Parts: sequence; C-alpha cells; structure tokens
Amino acid sequence: MIELSNSEIKYLAVHLVGNKLRQEGVRFSNSETPIEGDRLQELLFQHFLKPFLKIESLYQFTHDSNLSFNEVYVYAKSVFPNPQCFLQISREIAKHLYESSSHPRIRGGEFFMLYFTNCSIDGVTTDAIGIFKSETKDTYLKISPKENTYGITLDEGISINRLEKGCLIFNLDVDIGYRVAVIDNLSKSGEEARYWKGQFLGVRELGTDDSITKQYMSLVTRVIDDSFPNGSAEHRIKTQLKAMSYFDSNVSFDDEQFTRDVLSEWPTASEEYNERKRRIQDKEGISLPEKFTISRKEVERVKRSVRRTIQLDDSFELVIKAGAAEVFTNLKREFDEEKGMFYYKVYFTSER
Repeated sequence: MIELSNSEIKYLAVHLVGNKLRQEGVRFSNSETPIEGDRLQELLFQHFLKPFLKIESLYQFTHDSNLSFNEVYVYAKSVFPNPQCFLQISREIAKHLYESSSHPRIRGGEFFMLYFTNCSIDGVTTDAIGIFKSETKDTYLKISPKENTYGITLDEGISINRLEKGCLIFNLDVDIGYRVAVIDNLSKSGEEARYWKGQFLGVRELGTDDSITKQYMSLVTRVIDDSFPNGSAEHRIKTQLKAMSYFDSNVSFDDEQFTRDVLSEWPTASEEYNERKRRIQDKEGISLPEKFTISRKEVERVKRSVRRTIQLDDSFELVIKAGAAEVFTNLKREFDEEKGMFYYKVYFTSER
C-alpha cells in the first residue's frame, strides 16, 4: 500500500527530451526549478503523486546480464545517498530517456525528476525519486480584462488531472532492484508500449503471490469471456465458475493441472490461454511462473467482479450465484421449433 499524504518535494528538475530518430535533441536546465508557494506544491502533488495511490502492482529494476547494467537503477543508487548530485543525475537520466526514444511514434516532451521525502509504502517511510514525462498539451482559453471588456487568447499547458508517464522509485530493497511504481497511460502496443517500462526503465513486475495470482486470474477471466461466442453464455459461465473454484479450493497453482482440469474441454479457450500467456511474457516482460502459492486476498477480489449474467434479448437476464456450478444440472437451454426461439428450463425447490 502506498501512502503519500505526508510527502514533500525536496528537489525538482525539468528538461526537454525529444525524439532521437528525428534528431530533436535534449534541452537541459542549468538549475533546479524552484517551487514557490503552498498552492503550487499542492497542485504538483495532485499531478505527480495522486495517480500512484491507486497502484496495486509494483515493479523492480532488472537486466538480462546484471542489475548493475540497468542505467536508471545505477543513477538512483547515486542519488539516494548523495542528493546534492540530483541535478546532474537528472540530466543523465534525461539523456538515457532520449537514447530510448527512437521509435517514430514516440513524441518529445517535458521530462520531470523530483526527489520526495516522507513517502510510505507497506508501512515503511522512506524517500522516493519520481521520474515523469509529459508528451501532450491541452489547449486553454485565457480570459484577460481589457479596459471595459475582456480579451480571449489561446494558451497551451499540461493538464494536472492526467499523468501520462511516470515512476516512483522507493528507497527500499536496493539490492534486488528497489520497489518501483509505474504509470504508462499513452503506450498502446509493440515498440511504443515497450519503450517506457522496457527500454527506458528496464523493470519487471515484482513476483509476489498477490501480483502473480492477480495476473493469472485476470488472464483467465479475459480468455474465457472472449472464447465463447454469443449463444454460449451457459458454457462461458460454467467454465468461469470452474476456474474460480480451482483458485478457491487450491492452496497452490499448477499451470498444467489448471489447463487440464478447467480448459481441456474447450480447445479454443485452451489455445487462447497459452497464446496470451506467451504474449504477456514476451511483450510486456511480466514473468508468469507455472507454479505459485495462490493469494486468497486476490481470489476474493476477482471473484466479486466475474461476470455471471446470461442476457436474454433485452427483456430478461439470468444471474448465476457465485460458486454454484451445480446449478447447470437444473438449467437447460432448448429450442422451440414452433416459435423458432431458444428458451431455458429452470428447475428449483423454492422461490422467494
């Protein structure tokens, strides 16, 4: 859990980082940017920190060869014990971002680096380094009084309500790559999606039981929802309940066993599951181990959001209670030849 209500900004540096492919270059500030007044501090907090309060997954710096080759990790290790080098290190990180910005769809923009104190994560208070990039501008109407009337001009600026790209590096677990919270609201797919988390930061999701359980349950839910076409709602919900029952009744997850027990009846769903799992690991750099301890907290959270409704035209819907897979022995879908319509038979003992 991230708690930032007592955090304060100690240092702020702003640079302009362009697209390397277009040879736009980097424009560096010669000094740190002063923060004048409590109101500005409050707005900066709203823009840079508030989005992280909803973060559930954490990351850590990594590298295929050795962690010491991850540039942002090495720069962070220099700043935490020696904050007076903040400005110089911010320039080095901005250079590294420029070197990572070679895809033609990556836009130039303002680079921000901030040093925060009194940041709390999982009950531990520590310092944090924030790295952010803004790539889009909003257009504003500026109203100014002029004698007996008002003038209107156009201006451009950064919306304080939308953080596009950012990360918070908490000064914890330094030997294994720190604890890092990441936001990337612009990247869509392919190289563009990889550049912030992959090429620039070089992070992977922390392999906690919570995060792994969350990844797998999210994957399974999406695959089942997408693998059954219209008219197969009964099979979709039945498979969904079967999957939830597996997570609910087992202490540990075994990928081979799960595929056999839950998905083997539906080859399309099984193939889609394996393909998406491979894609997540290859393209997003997220590790999905084949065996892990199931997080009860994540199971309960995901179970509440699973779709268990069969929509019948626009007038009726059947809602299947959680954990009631046996209900399908008392629910029959049939076709009326005379009316040319489908119908359900529902067998029950009592009604309320």
